[in-house]
Amino acid sequence: MYLITNCSPQGVEAISKHKPARDYKRERGYPFMELQVGQSFTVPISSTGPNSLRSLCATAGTVLRRSFKMLQHPDLDLLEVVRLE
Repeated sequence: MYLITNCSPQGVEAISKHKPARDYKRERGYPFMELQVGQSFTVPISSTGPNSLRSLCATAGTVLRRSFKMLQHPDLDLLEVVRLE
């Protein structure tokens, strides 16, 4: 069993130097955190590259412990991000 206590002076120093995790709710305005399973949002292809958005989906999924998939709709000039789980 572990006893929870206040951290050491070194821990306090580490906290003061810590950079907060990226906020995927606000990152580029993409609503990753608001998506429920089965919902999606779209982004014009001309505003971002597919590889960039695909990478961001993977990173946001890891950080948020959710699963996202990016779909391309070239006929509509859109990229769609779908929440899978």
